Amino acid sequence: MILINQQYAFHHRNIYTAGLGLDLHLLSKQYYMESAISQQLFIYSSLRKGFHKDVFKYITHFFSFVSAAKANGILSIIDGEPVATPAASRFIKGELYKLNKVEDFSWVFGQLDDYEGLIVEPGERPLYRRDLTTVYKDDGSITSAWIYWYNGNIIDRPVLASGDISYNLGIENL
Repeated sequence: MILINQQYAFHHRNIYTAGLGLDLHLLSKQYYMESAISQQLFIYSSLRKGFHKDVFKYITHFFSFVSAAKANGILSIIDGEPVATPAASRFIKGELYKLNKVEDFSWVFGQLDDYEGLIVEPGERPLYRRDLTTVYKDDGSITSAWIYWYNGNIIDRPVLASGDISYNLGIENL
């Protein structure tokens, strides 16, 4: 995990997240979180609003929708799930959200890091990594946001040419 600016200690808690029906728990060890350089999150997959997942309630509890957006990258399919990897020549379509309260950054992103598989046992490799990326909003403006990139190999994996998981699944109104 890249440590940026001031480090915040974050201790283990079993959490039944804000009464939203999400049992996102952390491993019983201390780790450090980045400071809130950006309070924005770019979502490209099943956390988007049209998928109606329970975890979307978590997103909307702590984040506010900003805009439809896109980021440079490739969407591939691994074990039936869409994963994103950085690529300069293609775009991934998704949604941009802003954290409602900057003081919630460490706790909220700690929960998302756990959900996305960044918090692992010693010797294991995280499934994803969280990085800052450039995001292009629908109004043409450019900003930065956190994104969860797949941390594995995508060679010989199917690529979603549209860059939009909702298009490939036929989900409308995303």
